[in-house]
Amino acid sequence: MDRRTFAKLLSSAFIARSSGVKALMNGNRIVVVGAGIVGSSIAYHLTKMGAEVTVIERDRPAAHASGRSFAWINASYPKK
Repeated sequence: MDRRTFAKLLSSAFIARSSGVKALMNGNRIVVVGAGIVGSSIAYHLTKMGAEVTVIERDRPAAHASGRSFAWINASYPKK
């Protein structure tokens, strides 16, 4: 299994088991604080699941920790 598939399965399993899914089914709205890589990903996946999501960011997306990180996400990682 490649790392993209693993990451998708892992995040899906985590979200599916969280109590947040129950809140989504009741029509509740969700606020995500921070528009870095983690906050943006959470907001994206919750929206795909049908949640009404609002993202709050102090400055601009990826302006602080995400924009200055030495970590690297390789979008061009070869698919198998």
